[in-house]
This record gives sequence, C-alpha cells and structure tokens, in this order.
Amino acid sequence: FAIPNDGGAGSKNRAVFLLDVALLHQTPLPLVIHDSVGIKQVGDKRTVGLFKVYASTQKQVFATIDKAQSYTTDGEVPDVFKDNTVLELSDGHELFGWSWNKRAPKPPKETDSDE
Repeated sequence: FAIPNDGGAGSKNRAVFLLDVALLHQTPLPLVIHDSVGIKQVGDKRTVGLFKVYASTQKQVFATIDKAQSYTTDGEVPDVFKDNTVLELSDGHELFGWSWNKRAPKPPKETDSDE
C-alpha cells in the first residue's frame, strides 16, 4: 500500500492508518494500537480527520498522543480527542503513581566516623 507520488514519512504512516481502518471494517479484528511517533508524522488536520473516522467505528482504537493541543492553531485540544479520551497521563498523574523514566534519589552514603 502506498500513496502515489508521495514517499514521505507522513504519507507512509497515513497509509498504515488507512489500512488499519480497512481491517477494522472488513475483518473481525477487534482493535488497533498506534503510538504517538507514527501519529505525529501525519499532518495535524489529517490526524484529526483520521481520529474522526476511528471514532465512528464500533471497534477499539488505542493511541498515544503527545501534546494534544498542538493539533489546532488556537491551542485547543480537538473535540474528537477530548470526547474519546479514556486515560490521560501527565506529570504528577502517572499511570502507576510514579514516572518510570526518573530515578529515585540515592540515599546519602554513610561515612565512618570516630565521634
């Protein structure tokens, strides 16, 4: 699958998303999962449109979206994102109560002292 005369990363990712839409509609596949890395390669308006298509299906779509407010010129999060968000994570609101990519501070080392 490909988009004729357009070999860019955004077009390639968009083609994957469109294939997933077709698979959702034409097969018993119950869900698709997308990561923000592929999503951000597609133009903002097309991404919002794609999520409107996903929202119209009765199947599940799991997607990670970074900086959802960056998809509009006014900085508002698109309604299709707001209306379909099940879980939102942010600093201080991590999934398991702590951030996996931050190390806990090391306790101070004990020193030998003759006091």
